[in-house]
Amino acid sequence: MRLKTSILFLTFIGYILTVNNYVFAHKVNLFCYLEGNVLNGEGYYSGGRPSRKAEIEVYSLSNNSLIIKTKTDDAGKFKVSLDVVDSFKVIMNAGQGHKAEFIIEQEKNTLAEDVEPPTDKRMLEIEIDRLIEKKTKPLEQRIRNLEKQQSESGIVSIVGGLGLITGIFIFIYLIKKKHAF
Repeated sequence: MRLKTSILFLTFIGYILTVNNYVFAHKVNLFCYLEGNVLNGEGYYSGGRPSRKAEIEVYSLSNNSLIIKTKTDDAGKFKVSLDVVDSFKVIMNAGQGHKAEFIIEQEKNTLAEDVEPPTDKRMLEIEIDRLIEKKTKPLEQRIRNLEKQQSESGIVSIVGGLGLITGIFIFIYLIKKKHAF
């Protein structure tokens, strides 16, 4: 009886770990970027399928006020013009509990005509490198976060797969044991 309880417990644990993978299969993702004062975005599910007609809300991070509402098109994309120079939080609601957020942080820039470019070629190169590094830093952080998420789900997949295999063997064992009586 004790063996049977242990086997059922292990089967249950294997089942829970396996179901966990299916939960992530429907995860919705959101990616946004600014081109001037135009906010471009794309929503998609983990398999790459676009999130069609999902509700998009853009909030100002400085005062948490709603700036604009829109929806994604059939390709899961959207584009809106923004009059405000601020950092934004974009929330996508794809229905049935599928929700994603994306934060775009930007600094208040001085006008280009107010900035005097360096005359020395080496100083100009240093300034360009500094600006490129500043602009790519959020992308590097996003890539690191995505790599971290991917590695975490890999462990869950392995453990879930082992749980499923164990559950199948236990099920076969119980069926054969039942026929032995």
